[in-house]
Amino acid sequence: MTRIRTVATTVTLLAAIAFLIGGPYMVYRGFDGRAQVRAELRAEHIVTPPDASRPNVAVVDGPTAKVQADVIKKHTLETTGGKSYAQLGRTDPNRTTAFQGDMLRTALLSSSLAWNVANLVIGLGVLVFGLGIVAAFLGLAIRKPDQLVYQAPAERAAATV
Repeated sequence: MTRIRTVATTVTLLAAIAFLIGGPYMVYRGFDGRAQVRAELRAEHIVTPPDASRPNVAVVDGPTAKVQADVIKKHTLETTGGKSYAQLGRTDPNRTTAFQGDMLRTALLSSSLAWNVANLVIGLGVLVFGLGIVAAFLGLAIRKPDQLVYQAPAERAAATV
């Protein structure tokens, strides 16, 4: 029984150490990903137009990139008469406009997606760190389970006699 307890304690504490290291690293990488998206969007100096759902706002993060992508879609469809790039004929003069609109939207939606993935990584990093704390307590509990139960001093003295 002691050997099983020792192995279980060791495995649990090693997992706890991995989680306690991995969690903060994931949080760091998530914030780093958000910083990269923010830097790239800021470098473009994009401002949403007056008819956007959030007008005259600098596009500097995932949500504002999505707003700008939506307004580009709206303007492109207005220009093409409600047709997408695939629906336009090869000789249609609006085909180039539709293509450019789709490319801009794709880039902005990629930024929005990257922002959301970075947020997910941050959340998972916090969760992994929390699991590390739980695993550490579990490993210590497996190691010395008798210390988990509170005994009044009189009971402790009676138990040792």
